Amino acid sequence: MGMIELDKVQEGMVLDAPVRDPYGRILLNTGTPLQERHIEMFRRSGITEVEIVGSEKTEVDEASTIDPEVLAKSQQMMEEQFRFTDRLWNVTDEIFRLAVLADARKKMKEY
Repeated sequence: MGMIELDKVQEGMVLDAPVRDPYGRILLNTGTPLQERHIEMFRRSGITEVEIVGSEKTEVDEASTIDPEVLAKSQQMMEEQFRFTDRLWNVTDEIFRLAVLADARKKMKEY
């Protein structure tokens, strides 16, 4: 079992956990074979990853390759930038995460 980024999900894969929208409503239940229309619905709902039967996330967590001090500074700066946003939405939270990583990578290059 593993979380798979939505861009890597393919038709026919089977959900290993229910997919919920930002309000906690179930969009699709465990055991559902995915169709292209489901994947599009997830995109429209701001879902960025789903749990798929038989998969394991093997990607290296990019944040683990960045100096924790630099990452903390970037996160603090981005929290100020995102202070008026609702990060309960998956899309907004994903944009926040990517902004933190981009800023941290930029700072690492400056060192």
